[in-house]
Amino acid sequence: LGAGIVYTLSRADAERVQQGLRQRRVTCACYHAGCEAAQRARVQEAWQAGQLQVVVATVAFGMGIDKPDVRFVLHHTVSKSLEAYYQESGRAGRDGQPAEAIVWWRPADYYRLSSLAVDTSDRASALRALHAAGSFCEREARCRRCHLSDLFRQPLAPRGTPELPHHRCCDVCTRAAATAVTAATDGSGGGSSS
Repeated sequence: LGAGIVYTLSRADAERVQQGLRQRRVTCACYHAGCEAAQRARVQEAWQAGQLQVVVATVAFGMGIDKPDVRFVLHHTVSKSLEAYYQESGRAGRDGQPAEAIVWWRPADYYRLSSLAVDTSDRASALRALHAAGSFCEREARCRRCHLSDLFRQPLAPRGTPELPHHRCCDVCTRAAATAVTAATDGSGGGSSS
């Protein structure tokens, strides 16, 4: 599976996820603002050296890390904004090898994060950003990479190549490819014969 990061919303979530992973024999450690600076430094060094497979962290983790071989970034909850999601998920696969960004989305996350957004100085902007992130998670009809590419006006690497087959682009593309294969094999593909 390789090295990874699991982002959580709170310190308590990070501790709980870490405990669950350790019970499953995953070498991991927490990284959050409640840890002493020396402990955070040890966790980051051990992870970068390959002594830990996973860092379970709040968003405090990731700034300035230089680990190109991160194979996955898992968001244990939806991000507060698509900008945050994009930045955090971009820490995976910097070596050019396949990597995954995964979001575990539950409607309860939205309510939990919206209550935090209400406490910010610009509530309306925070709620709009959260709504956009939630909509991104719920959207099932458009390639997620295309959505992010358009949002940030970034050129998108071509799909349908050996390096990035179309069906591996995102979960939406994977589902569409599976549906097409199923339709073709059971004859319901809508094709015509002459």
